[in-house]
Amino acid sequence: MKKTKLIALILCMALICGLLVGCGAKPADNGSAPADPAAADKAEEPANDTVYEFTVATRAAEGDLVAASVKWFADEIESRTDGRIKLDIQYNGVLCSQGTEFDALESGICDIAVASLSSNIDRWPSLGWVIVPGMFSTYTQQSACLKAVQEAGYIDGDMEKNDVQVLWWQPAECFNFALTKTKVESLDDLKGLKIGYAGGSDIANVLNTIGATAVGTNPADFYMSLSTGVIDGFVNPARYMYDAQFYEVVDYMPVGIACGASNNSVYMSNSAFNSLPDDLKEIFKAVCAEAGEHFLNNAAELYSNEYELLTEAGCECYDLSDDVIAEYTRICTELSENWVTAQNEAGNDKATEIRDLVVATAAAVD
Repeated sequence: MKKTKLIALILCMALICGLLVGCGAKPADNGSAPADPAAADKAEEPANDTVYEFTVATRAAEGDLVAASVKWFADEIESRTDGRIKLDIQYNGVLCSQGTEFDALESGICDIAVASLSSNIDRWPSLGWVIVPGMFSTYTQQSACLKAVQEAGYIDGDMEKNDVQVLWWQPAECFNFALTKTKVESLDDLKGLKIGYAGGSDIANVLNTIGATAVGTNPADFYMSLSTGVIDGFVNPARYMYDAQFYEVVDYMPVGIACGASNNSVYMSNSAFNSLPDDLKEIFKAVCAEAGEHFLNNAAELYSNEYELLTEAGCECYDLSDDVIAEYTRICTELSENWVTAQNEAGNDKATEIRDLVVATAAAVD
């Protein structure tokens, strides 16, 4: 027994000695430089070569104002991240139709979407004022109001509910009146006319209050409805009317009274955004801010001569008197209280604050 223990002890000592010798051994001198511990640690770090690919859905055609900023963003973000972020833009409503953009984001059909606010207004009650006539009168005012409302935190709940990030705003022009046969020079001239619109009940309330008959119309049917006399006029942005050649079926456009608006802003699902590492998130947000400015610069150029273009095409564009504009503004201001009341009844106790912020912000913008 003692002999067995002695043998075991000798073997253990031999093993320990061998390990000590091995630990103290130096690599053979083969002419290479000694190993750098810092370099070794760096080699063990994972390389930043993961490529994040996101799908973008837009109803706009390539080259359209709404889609141009997205294309600029896609090129810019790929360049600034050395190809670590790539965007696949799907144009012309291939992935989703108007009003289904947030469903597409939620289901993962796309990661980023250019979405029509007016067609998704039920999802964004804090932004319902955008389509309320009289809140603002230019797209630059809308832009300032959107930023003010966001910075004040009023849309945080809607973003959380929709599980999205707002990447940047793309405010559209306000809706102009356009008439087929009647030259409107006072609000009384609108009485009895059938005016087509696409949007919320606030637009219909204004039209009906001034004595017109509001006719809810699918945007795709505007042209035919105007040409066949189903409606006597409609409300839509002037540039859209020119691009879609509505000057072929409308004769008059009074300038100075805006009947609501919309926007086609850019949203991203939280799951897609949160998949990015922190360093790319910072670059992403910075380029988004620039994309918003890129859109506004393009819009300023595109909208600079729309009335001249319409006039040259045969549609008479003319300014309404200050008295008519003031009366219309008074009616819209009174009716804006309906939006506040509806929001309060729906549980949005910040509606009055939002309305007041929007009105004050718009007034401060030329």
